[in-house]
Amino acid sequence: MAKTLQQKRAKYAFDIVEQIKNKSYAFDFSGLVAKMPSYILTNGLGNTIAFLWSKQKEHHLIVAGVMADWILRKTKLNTSEKIGKLRDNCFLNTNEIKNSMDEILHKLVLDVTMHHYMVITNELLSLFTWLNRFCNGMIEKGGE
Repeated sequence: MAKTLQQKRAKYAFDIVEQIKNKSYAFDFSGLVAKMPSYILTNGLGNTIAFLWSKQKEHHLIVAGVMADWILRKTKLNTSEKIGKLRDNCFLNTNEIKNSMDEILHKLVLDVTMHHYMVITNELLSLFTWLNRFCNGMIEKGGE
């Protein structure tokens, strides 16, 4: 059965949150996911990815890895072997993300046309809508 792009995004986001919900950084991941659309809209995609990289915290790198993984699945960007590893759901491996981040920036931001940059930005904003919904429903907020 054919699925709509929204259904594919929803399934991908659900699977991501399902894998992260019991991790030690799940609460931080959820909070960061909620802020990502405003980061992207305020600072731009390139600055947002650079910010995630500069933080070097696990949940920041995981979010960057999820962004790269989803876009690489949806586009036909030429990738090197180094960044191609992220296609295999290696987004949970922060060492792989750290080692690939310079190339992620190039492939998703620096080496694309303005049209592709806008398409990638809009696609990620749509993905974060689903990620945020599932984070809100599946990750314990604690305290209350």
